[in-house]
Amino acid sequence: MPIYHSFSILFCNFKLVAKLLLFIFVIFLVAASILIGILNPVLDNFFEELQQEIPIDGDYFFKHPILSLQIIFDYFTNFLENNPALVATRLVYIWLLVTGFKFFVSLPLLPVTKILHSKMTTGFDMGFLNATISTVKENLLFCLVSAIVVGIADLLIFAAMTYVFIGLAKLLGILSLPVSFLITLVIYSLRITLLCQWLPEMCASNSKNIFKALKHSFKPVFRNFRKNFICVFVILVTVSSVVLSTVLPTFGLVPILMIPTYIVLYCSLCLTLSCSFYHQKYFIDNGVTIYNPVKKY
Repeated sequence: MPIYHSFSILFCNFKLVAKLLLFIFVIFLVAASILIGILNPVLDNFFEELQQEIPIDGDYFFKHPILSLQIIFDYFTNFLENNPALVATRLVYIWLLVTGFKFFVSLPLLPVTKILHSKMTTGFDMGFLNATISTVKENLLFCLVSAIVVGIADLLIFAAMTYVFIGLAKLLGILSLPVSFLITLVIYSLRITLLCQWLPEMCASNSKNIFKALKHSFKPVFRNFRKNFICVFVILVTVSSVVLSTVLPTFGLVPILMIPTYIVLYCSLCLTLSCSFYHQKYFIDNGVTIYNPVKKY
């Protein structure tokens, strides 16, 4: 039920997605240009060594595409294994980029949650500008703390999954890609679940202390951990499926659109899970239909 209601709230508040789109688009362009600069040395060295060791011309690639991809894939895993220093430095640079990106992308989270919380509990739309101004101090602190903590967690997850991927590649070959991706989704779902009640607690509490809200958020997280994890995992699988299936046909346009969409959907899910835990009535649309969670699901 929280998943269904989250999508209902998303569609009824799709104007928030439009407001976030321009901001996210600018941040994405800046981050993408920096990421290309970070990865260029790795890719240049890889393709240079690949042409020297295993020359593959265009004719051979188009005649034997699967075999060529398998050769490139095997050589790439060996390249990563044989250049640990290069990989380590690039991981640090990527962590710095992810931390900065996470900070700016997190800026709309609290205002959006504040707007949705107000609409879900009272039916009143406080507006994006009012929500941003009223939460500016705690929002900046929240973004800074979450960017650093989550950035470190994401770096550790990314580094661990890189070595897991290299190990699986030797056993499963190209099949290690979907297996590693599934494992990554599970781990990220666990990470997101642990903090999924932080924003609702900040909105529901009169105190503006984000650390008190974080402390209080662990109670609904752990008491309903299985349900929270399943809902988060389903949302991640859904969003990832849309992104992966549309990245090439739409030249990356839909994945960019999915970032603000995911932000609103994530905030909606966190709030519905919170209301479900506390058995709090809430609107699932624009102030018309009230849902009363009389029991836990």
